Amino acid sequence: MRARRTGGGGHATAGGVDFQARVAAWLGVGMLAETEFEPPWGWPRNVTIDSVRSETGESADDIWVRVSSLRRAFLQAKRSLNLEEAAGSEFGKALRQFANQYISCHDRIDGREPLDPSNDRLVLAVGGQSSEPIRLHLPALLHRLRNWPTDRRLTDAASNVQEARALRVSLGHLNRAFHDRTGVDATDVELRQLLALMTVGIYDFGDGGSTEREALSLLRRSVVVDPGRAGDAWNALCHATIGDAAGQSGMDRRAAQDILRRESIALRAPRSYRDDIAKLTAHTDRTLGDLKALSDIALRRGRAKIARMIPAELERLVDQSSCVVVGDPGSGKSATLYELAYSLKGAGADVIVLAADRLAAGSLGALRSELNLQREIVEVLASWPTQRGVLLIDALDAARGDRTQQALLDLLEGSRRHAPHWTIVASIRRFDLRYNQRLQQMFPVGALPAAAYIDPEFVALSHLSVALLSDAEIGQLQHLAPDVYTFLAGASAELQGLVRVPFNLRLLMQLLDADVNPAELHPIRTQLELLNLYWQLRVLTPLDGADLSEALLLFVCELIVAGRSMRVSRADIQPTLLPALRALLSSQLLVESTGAGGSIDRSVLGYAHHVLFDYAAARLLLRRPAAEVVGLLAGQTDLPILIRPSLDLHLRWLWESEPDHVQFWEVTMAIAAHPNIPEIATLVGTGIAAEMVRTLDDVAPLLGAVTSAVDSEQKVGERVLAHVLASVQTFGLPIAGDTAGPWAAIVAQLSEA
Repeated sequence: MRARRTGGGGHATAGGVDFQARVAAWLGVGMLAETEFEPPWGWPRNVTIDSVRSETGESADDIWVRVSSLRRAFLQAKRSLNLEEAAGSEFGKALRQFANQYISCHDRIDGREPLDPSNDRLVLAVGGQSSEPIRLHLPALLHRLRNWPTDRRLTDAASNVQEARALRVSLGHLNRAFHDRTGVDATDVELRQLLALMTVGIYDFGDGGSTEREALSLLRRSVVVDPGRAGDAWNALCHATIGDAAGQSGMDRRAAQDILRRESIALRAPRSYRDDIAKLTAHTDRTLGDLKALSDIALRRGRAKIARMIPAELERLVDQSSCVVVGDPGSGKSATLYELAYSLKGAGADVIVLAADRLAAGSLGALRSELNLQREIVEVLASWPTQRGVLLIDALDAARGDRTQQALLDLLEGSRRHAPHWTIVASIRRFDLRYNQRLQQMFPVGALPAAAYIDPEFVALSHLSVALLSDAEIGQLQHLAPDVYTFLAGASAELQGLVRVPFNLRLLMQLLDADVNPAELHPIRTQLELLNLYWQLRVLTPLDGADLSEALLLFVCELIVAGRSMRVSRADIQPTLLPALRALLSSQLLVESTGAGGSIDRSVLGYAHHVLFDYAAARLLLRRPAAEVVGLLAGQTDLPILIRPSLDLHLRWLWESEPDHVQFWEVTMAIAAHPNIPEIATLVGTGIAAEMVRTLDDVAPLLGAVTSAVDSEQKVGERVLAHVLASVQTFGLPIAGDTAGPWAAIVAQLSEA
């Protein structure tokens, strides 16, 4: 093609804006109806409208439409048009704009792509008041020319006198436009391509007009939930597109949904997304079925449920912003999210719940396959026309593999970017949030809960900290479980403080419910002591079945580690281990999966609580010599992340097992020294030390390494000590004073060495 001079179209005049806006609104209805809208202008039935823009700055600038399969349409909208020959006529100006659009695209000006007659359209959108040649003869001619044989003359395409005139006038305008732009007339090939791109659309928006009736019918049938709001939806789209025409703006499907949501018009989901939405809803029901068991405590007399204030406070926070729910292991994060989801669903919100420990996907694509979706989950959320949508991710720290956690973080980021009308809530343990900068960046401080639910460490984040059970909440036991309430009234201060953690209270109540002698419980001071006693009574009693029970629990741990999922298939359990299963299910250490409506899925098994898995893995996988623990952690690069809570429990067990803590420091420093173990595993031990050290004797093995004559030992010791001191500062622990550890003395001692 020859060199071109640039040319463009003008803005629509005020008199034509209303008609142009209604054409754009009609296209907006088609975009919302998606596959239930018959594609216009000869496009195939499987295409859908993706976006509509007005006053685009293109040569054919009134409306620009993008549809699936990379198709485009450029519209010139005229309420009334005649087939006029004058160059300055409305018809002449419209065809000039089509010619300039064709040239700009053909020459790839400013990155434009050439127009393809098989995909793209140049549309003359006219009202029903237009003349007969425009409404009848020109459309018939252009339809014929779209597939006109190249070996036949263009003039032969006209089947009557009226079409011959329409062709002659059109060619005259197009040639004139080409000549003005390039200095020469268009070639025969160029004219054929241009005419093959052109089509006429006739739209009637008068009182009771056919196009408006079609739009209203489609809104009632396919878009709005309440058919009585179809008129309101149509008016809202018309007003919005009038604004777009004045402001050179546009909308995609989500923007069109937002326009109607702002008018409180409830919308149906686009048809092609409904199956995926149904699958996500069903998955949510199954997940909530599993989480329900964590919201109360099963006792022989029935289920006991402490009514907490935290879910209501979280719901108040979620009304204002997305947030992260943080707390220590067993603090009740999952139960809080269950109560939030239950309340939101009861209020009519659309809620999607994903439990990280029940997923194994390592990417968003794999997550789509795991959930059996046709589209990416972010795309489904973006196209879900919810009045209020809340995405809940439970136990992000429990994702059994770094790739699964990264996939869920990708989901959160993608949802924030592409589905901003969804509120996001994610729960995670305090330790994991502390070292997850990517997650922290997703929840900048906005709304905050009441002071009792703010963690000073995370004041820069929008968060809710799940607090310990209050006196009033513990007081509910007087009616829920009088025997437990009476026991606690006579318990030590340490034990009373221990059971303010809901998980610990659960264990204690179940032990008392099983008629355990209270005398065995009164000496308990730490969570590890409580877990040890629970294990002794639930797993190792009676003694003749203890080995088989532990073998089964170990096998389940190994399946969880290998599959990177907290749920395992019953079919994978070795038959020789199955005799122990019934007792472990009866004692509620293992559970069968619970689906929607409380139905039991016997084919899927798991530990009843994350902390029970953590303890089982600590006891069965990690209670071995230091070299074996290090070899196990170094053998799989993501294993230290996968079983980090178990490593925490194991190191606490080592700390409590010896007064001089030699084995604790041996394992901690061996982990720090190994190049294949990620540093987060070292931080587990150094964090425990920062919390537990009281005297210089507690750190004697570490100080021995720091002052060692062996260079490699000294470097490891110095690095571990630096991490311990950093943890003291991070935890806000005192460095000096009566309540401080020996940190000042350590620094002084080392400075003298």
